[in-house]
Amino acid sequence: MTAPAQAPLVSVVTPSLGQGSFIARCLASVRDQDYPHVEHIVVDGGSTDGTLDVLRRHEGTYDLRWLSEPDAGMYDAVNKGLRLARGDVLAYLNADDAWFPWTARTAVEGLTAAEHPLVVYGDAIHEDASTGTSRIVFHPPFEEGYLRRTGFLCQPTVVWRRELAERVGDFDESYAHVADVDYWLRAATAGRILKLDEVLAVEHTHPAAKRLAHAEGVQAEIRAVRERHGGRLDGANRLWRVRDHAWAYGWRRRQLVRFLRSAELGGRDGWSEFLGSRAGTRISRRHALAAFLPLTRGKVFEGLVAPESMQARPADRP
Repeated sequence: MTAPAQAPLVSVVTPSLGQGSFIARCLASVRDQDYPHVEHIVVDGGSTDGTLDVLRRHEGTYDLRWLSEPDAGMYDAVNKGLRLARGDVLAYLNADDAWFPWTARTAVEGLTAAEHPLVVYGDAIHEDASTGTSRIVFHPPFEEGYLRRTGFLCQPTVVWRRELAERVGDFDESYAHVADVDYWLRAATAGRILKLDEVLAVEHTHPAAKRLAHAEGVQAEIRAVRERHGGRLDGANRLWRVRDHAWAYGWRRRQLVRFLRSAELGGRDGWSEFLGSRAGTRISRRHALAAFLPLTRGKVFEGLVAPESMQARPADRP
């Protein structure tokens, strides 16, 4: 599917430092979008591991610009890239994550929907390099209190209008790890945030990923962000968090039912791109049934989508 000539430009910013093992897939995933108006800006912090060679190989193959120089951290790089962006639609995609071919188009369609949201986000495939497993993660519809106290948006699936940046400003560089959580909470005060029922990104977990390599720092910053926005983990908020977990658990089971029904209907009830012929996705009925057992949690979703059928995952080719 192609977009009309007047369709908005999507600017994707990728911060990078020492990601030479992963960045080729990230670049290819942005290059291979089926939406024709996409620019990619890579802001590298001075890598010496082969990242720049990968970037040079991709120069001229699509609308890619990049620079490599010392920076003050990931969000300094993100902000720098966003200032260079020309698009009316913005996103940032870490170098170890990837988009699906339909991501930009689906996000633009969501942003131009009748609800006129400022931000859209979707579901994701989480890949765990340490175990070699993949699992689908369904995210609940946006609820500000849930995000403030308990939940997260899946960062690589989030896309927003430039108008949001004009209202709330830059990512807060005083946070080293979770300025995105702060940004989404600031966004919630500026306009509507809309959840799309589509798989929009592959999020890759590996030992060097921030959420693992700096786990204590990440948790400390999450607490600080939530306290900043009124989500302290004491008093009534503790009871609300119990409610949050129960609500999210129930919602994910409902979404699983819808996902399985949509798979039977050829994607007519959501997740149409992921379940469509290009994805070639096959569902493991055994894992689908196991997901409904009492007290099962996220790990049961690891086998729901067979890894060998994940044909829509972007290739690493230059």
